[in-house]
Amino acid sequence: MKTNPFYTWLPGLLTVVVTLLGFLVFAPEEPDKLFYINMVYLVVLEGLFFGWFHMGKLKSDAAQTPYFKVFVGMHTMGYLVVSLLWMLIYSLFLSEKVDLKVYLLVIGVLSLIWIVLASIIGSQDTQYHAQQTQLEDTTMDIRAFRDELKALAKEHAKPETERAWKQLIMEAESVAPKQFAARYASLRQKADNLINS
Repeated sequence: MKTNPFYTWLPGLLTVVVTLLGFLVFAPEEPDKLFYINMVYLVVLEGLFFGWFHMGKLKSDAAQTPYFKVFVGMHTMGYLVVSLLWMLIYSLFLSEKVDLKVYLLVIGVLSLIWIVLASIIGSQDTQYHAQQTQLEDTTMDIRAFRDELKALAKEHAKPETERAWKQLIMEAESVAPKQFAARYASLRQKADNLINS
């Protein structure tokens, strides 16, 4: 389904254009470095906001949990708010007292914290998601094997092996997912022995 550009890239583009026009209209006669830095940084922040907003509508990465998506959204909004506050505070109150290098250093540190924290949490989330997916897959394998044992028991159980089949099915059901791969061969061997008995 084709999406209307008004809902995707057009709002962000218009916001950037209006921001640039606003800076140019209200530019001082001799703009200084701070003016251009603020203009570029504000456009970058707007791009980040609309990029994040648009990414929120896309299908999430299969390697990440929905919780990570929420974390990244809140983390990004926090970064945007703190960055805008720092831009305003420095421009209105500190530009005459504090060197421009300090302003740029704080911007760099805020950006670094934002990127590093999102990367660390993203890495942890990927590992967690992989473990959960493997656990779910193994649990499904255990259930499928249990169902297979039940079908085999119906087909091959004799009065003298009926109790052994029930015990084998209970043993298969009670295997921890992490131990299933190691125990599968022995469980399969027990089922084969019961079939052949």
